[in-house]
Amino acid sequence: MTTTAHPDRPAASRTTTRRLRRSAWVAGLVLAAATMVMTAALIVDTASDGDTVLLVGGFGSEQLVSAAAFFAFAALTVGLCVIRVPAIWRLVLVPARVAAILCTLLASAATALSGPLTVSPLVTDSCDTGYVVAERSFLLSGSGSVYRTEGILATRVARTVGDDGYQPIADGNYIATTEDGIVRVWYNNNRSVAPAPPSAAGTPAFTLPERRDRTPTCDIDVAPPAGARPTTPASPLVLPGTRADVVEMLRRSLAASVGPVRAADGTAIIPEAVPLSTSACGTAGSASSLSLEFQTSDNAATLTQLLRVWDAAGYLPDRALHEDIRYSLDLPIESMSIRDSTSIDGLLRIRIVGRCGTV
Repeated sequence: MTTTAHPDRPAASRTTTRRLRRSAWVAGLVLAAATMVMTAALIVDTASDGDTVLLVGGFGSEQLVSAAAFFAFAALTVGLCVIRVPAIWRLVLVPARVAAILCTLLASAATALSGPLTVSPLVTDSCDTGYVVAERSFLLSGSGSVYRTEGILATRVARTVGDDGYQPIADGNYIATTEDGIVRVWYNNNRSVAPAPPSAAGTPAFTLPERRDRTPTCDIDVAPPAGARPTTPASPLVLPGTRADVVEMLRRSLAASVGPVRAADGTAIIPEAVPLSTSACGTAGSASSLSLEFQTSDNAATLTQLLRVWDAAGYLPDRALHEDIRYSLDLPIESMSIRDSTSIDGLLRIRIVGRCGTV
């Protein structure tokens, strides 16, 4: 009996060979690209003693190297599986394939554990400062690095920490000010105190030199911490303030002060005796307000305590030049501000403004 070869078999074999060859070329290109990424990250890290990294989107050098290693081992696995070798070499090729597969699995696990970074611009007065903060959470720890960026190169200039994996900068739970060429930053590192945003009082968490080698990008909104975002209904009830509300807030503020509280002339302060001014507002309303200059045994600590009292009462934070502000859109007090001029005259200056409708 005569056997005739299948007429399509040579063509099919040639097609398979072309596909395997194409797969090998693609795998080789991926391997080369991944190797270049790892080499670049290693060169940058070595040249800067670890202070400068590659930062592309949410991927730093660690994440880029982990991802590149995964693609490199995956490409190597594909290459080893599609390459054709004589039968005598197959005994060597099988263990190499198994090792490449295991390395790919390990690299994928490392990539998953490293995870992407949460990268946030550091903003002051709605303008970026030229610095970014890259934060990450792992189990119960949170950490971050403050970078000065130049393209995809980022140089670490400070660090942040967060309890229980908290990322304070990404959550907007910070205050940054720029004054005299210095960027000062305060932040809360604990999620449990996120409803009470930090105050720009006391020693800042870190300071940075102001960058004047670039044009800042402005109109950047930084959302308040999740716990501090108002949860008012769609049609909130706006409560008009009264003179009594203004006086009561003053009384609570003075009660939180550190040590004896004295007026600028050294006399004791009676909240009910502080003069109030009244101004017209709206169509037929009026609003009460007061201003007071006073001194305590520790003005800096008093400022911090007052801001905590205002935060606990549900007021939202803001800041002007040399002045901390708290405000509300629906509570009886429209705004409160405090300014520390201890270095000039030893006094604190407070102003409380009631909401329109005060009688």
